[in-house]
Amino acid sequence: MTLEQFDSVRWMGGMKVEYRDGKIYDVGSVDFEEKLIGISGYAVRGDNADDNSLQWVRCENVTLNKL
Repeated sequence: MTLEQFDSVRWMGGMKVEYRDGKIYDVGSVDFEEKLIGISGYAVRGDNADDNSLQWVRCENVTLNKL
């Protein structure tokens, strides 16, 4: 996703993105100032992810999943 695409998206609950690892993740939060997306359930360092954990990723590393 480009920075321009990030700015034009109407962010809302229930959205999903595909991360660069090819997996689909729920969007848990968005940081508009830094253009970051908090994805839910991403396992850090191979650990099991907590359902409530967020991994902040750059918008350029995701693709919006349109269901």
